[in-house]
Amino acid sequence: MDTPRLPVIVKGTGYVPIVHPHRPQETEAERPRRIERGLRYAIAYLVQPPPDGTDDPGRALFGPTTRDDDPDAARARVRAHLGRRAAFHRVMLSPHGALDLVSVDEMIDWTRAVMDAAQRRVAQEWAWVGGIHSNTRTRHAHVVIAGGALRGADDVTMTRRLFAHMRQAGVRAADDVVATRARRYDRVYQMGV
Repeated sequence: MDTPRLPVIVKGTGYVPIVHPHRPQETEAERPRRIERGLRYAIAYLVQPPPDGTDDPGRALFGPTTRDDDPDAARARVRAHLGRRAAFHRVMLSPHGALDLVSVDEMIDWTRAVMDAAQRRVAQEWAWVGGIHSNTRTRHAHVVIAGGALRGADDVTMTRRLFAHMRQAGVRAADDVVATRARRYDRVYQMGV
């Protein structure tokens, strides 16, 4: 029996290993430079302008509680918690248009809720930074997660089971964000504004 498809895509888009399997001759001096290059690229990708040159307000960085992070500060936050196996992970979160997340702010709230649910699931606290992209038909979030946890088990491990949980959490989080928007509009309407 097939499991029903949820209208949220969660996929790992890569990670940077501490010891690279295709570079066994890599020296201890080369390793930090490779990891820093990968981290610099991953954070820069979160904020790079759309290819068509239009302004995209979602390209500002955000974290669990912050907005408009400086790329250097975001890199430092992730760099401070590199894991033993993976320096950091890259994840993409994409809600289906039917979930009705209409603004960048709602996407940021949704992304934070999905990331919170994932962290609760594995009983860890992660250092992460994200960016919202609108360069496809569906607005989506890219997230860079440090490979070492702030609290909980030592390493952050991305698994299919965790991604499945994040997809389910994404549907619930979208319902919560849309309900919050409806309550906000109701309050404004009642105030006569």
